[in-house]
Amino acid sequence: MVSSICSFRNDFIIPRLLEEHDKVPRDDRDQGPVDMSTAENAFMKQKVLRTQHERPYLSLASYQLDYAEEIGGSIVIRERLSALFNEHISPDSKTSASELVLGAGAQCTLDALIEALCDPGDGVMIATPYWSGLDLSISIRNNAKVIPVNIPLEQFFDVSSVDYYERAFKSAVHPVKAVLVCNPHNPLGRCYPRATLEAIWGFSQTNELHYISDEVYALSFHGVSKPAVDTMVSAAGLHPSSGMIHVIYSLSKDFGCNGIRVGSLLSRSAKVRMCVALSTHGQISSLAIPFVDSVVLTDSMVTTLFTESRTFMEESRNLVTEFLDGRGIKFIPATAGLFVFAKLCLNSTDSERSFIMRLCKQGIVLASGTSYHCQELGWFRICFAVERSKLRAGLVRLGYVLDELDASGAGENDQLDQVEPRVRVDRKRKLVALDGCDKAKRSCVGKDLTF
Repeated sequence: MVSSICSFRNDFIIPRLLEEHDKVPRDDRDQGPVDMSTAENAFMKQKVLRTQHERPYLSLASYQLDYAEEIGGSIVIRERLSALFNEHISPDSKTSASELVLGAGAQCTLDALIEALCDPGDGVMIATPYWSGLDLSISIRNNAKVIPVNIPLEQFFDVSSVDYYERAFKSAVHPVKAVLVCNPHNPLGRCYPRATLEAIWGFSQTNELHYISDEVYALSFHGVSKPAVDTMVSAAGLHPSSGMIHVIYSLSKDFGCNGIRVGSLLSRSAKVRMCVALSTHGQISSLAIPFVDSVVLTDSMVTTLFTESRTFMEESRNLVTEFLDGRGIKFIPATAGLFVFAKLCLNSTDSERSFIMRLCKQGIVLASGTSYHCQELGWFRICFAVERSKLRAGLVRLGYVLDELDASGAGENDQLDQVEPRVRVDRKRKLVALDGCDKAKRSCVGKDLTF
């Protein structure tokens, strides 16, 4: 016999995950499917690999093969992360290494934090849409409850969005313990204005709720004209002395290291830090520590993140937005993150299901807004931080799908009036976008990775 938790996972959770996995197309093209559903910075990934090849990091001392001794994780990595926070993420509120706890990635760190804050049955409020992986940390492992806050997209980042938190709080059937905010937001690709964050924090204070800030995209901005601190407000600076604010960060997204699994919690509550530290102790491989120290969190790599990577991100994002703009497709203008959220088909279950089947047929993978708990059908997250040749190939294939919809009369954008238009279409730009797709058709096949 197995536990009730094991039975629930095997009977309900795993089949759902396998269903999502099976949506990845297996076509007979030589190029294979183009995956634009995974949020990964391909430029930084290749930069990290090249740096490691040029300067191998595996010169280990014997102690690096021992069990971890420090409560909270490697002091070397915590000092590097505190420097990153102080210089680039939240310079207004100085962070010390002692206020950080390491875990095996952001998800495991959040898992431990939820365990520290919530009893079984307690609720965590999250505005929809949100990354469905948060469900695993909140509901599956800890048996807490997600309380969705359904906010219209056109109000999502406004101060008025707090009204929706108030309504969800009053109607909640579970005791609410925390609010979780993703900033920069996944999948919307934008940052909250300071006024909105302060309003949500004020709501949390009034109702004595913990404020959890998921900031795993904190440094993933597009273009080099502004530093991150001018466009992104870290929760660490909202009320620096409060023990009710907890910030989650990891190296996965900003540095293209999804598989390294080094995450962190920043909290001014000693009790919370100690509880999380005990849960995450020994999770990070001893081999990951010297790699992060000598390859990832170096001054030169951080400089690359703020210069070359941001240029790459801006150019890649522009390819996607010009493509969407040229076809008159509505989207949320992205300024941060690795993706654009776009309305690609009509607002019905049949239309979305048909669209996904067409994507599979053309060999392209996108994440549907439905999988992010989006309340309106037809939205998709397009990850643009892939290799440039893959991005061009993916847009060509997406263009084929949209052309099929136009031919069948199922993709008329004049019916997509549920969200306020955020883009303007002009004929010149449309021609430029279409010309770019034609060039991509001729250039993407057989090319190596280009950035």
